[in-house]
Parts: sequence; C-alpha cells; structure tokens
Amino acid sequence: MKTLSVSKIFGQKFGKEYVPKIYLRLILEELAKRKYIPILVKVKEKFGITKNDLQQMIKIENIIVSQLEDDYVIRFNDKLIKDNLSIEQVLDYINDGDLTFRGSNLFNNIIKYVNNNIRTINRYYLMRGD
Repeated sequence: MKTLSVSKIFGQKFGKEYVPKIYLRLILEELAKRKYIPILVKVKEKFGITKNDLQQMIKIENIIVSQLEDDYVIRFNDKLIKDNLSIEQVLDYINDGDLTFRGSNLFNNIIKYVNNNIRTINRYYLMRGD
C-alpha cells in the first residue's frame, strides 16, 4: 500500500491531523471525477464494492499515522471489509490494476502532489488553521 510521509518539522498537529484529512479529501475528490467510472465498475465487478462502499472505507477512522524517526507516516489500516478482503487490496487494485486492466495510479499521484506541495499546504494550514 502506498504511504505518505510528512516531516516532523511542520509540527505534530499538521502531520498527524491535518495532512491525513487533506489526503482523504483529495482521494474522494479525485474518485468523484468521471474518468474513474470504468475503474469503479471494475471494482464492483471484482469485489462487489460500490462507489458508496468505497467512500465509506476512505475515512479518517481507517487511517493510521505513525511516527518514524523524523517523519509522520500516513497509511490506510489493513482492516478486513469482507471475507478475506482488506481495504489495502481494494485500494491497491484501484491504484495498480491487475493483468486485465491498467490501474489509475490514483494514490501515487496524490502522494506525489502532496509531497511536491507540502510547503504550500503548510502555509495554508498556518493561515487558516484546521
């Protein structure tokens, strides 16, 4: 599963609370775009999970933030959602695909976006707060 890491220099509240919220918001906004309809159809066919089910999985309660040396590491909990099916499997399928279709790189792109814009995100956070 793809993980996002944020330096501790930005502060504990920013790294542990604000960035996970931004990460989830970006994922949900991206999934709402029309270009993801074919992927959502494939997820429903393969796992029996609808877009609404997916939105229920992508929430703050399913995020784990750990501290590793000088970074906060943000990732999804590997919790089972159905018999022998975890959140991680579904999200990896969306991101990476399988032999029958190409994944969307959704999570890779969002992580790259956050990493490239972390200083700007931090400035907005400092100006606005939560």
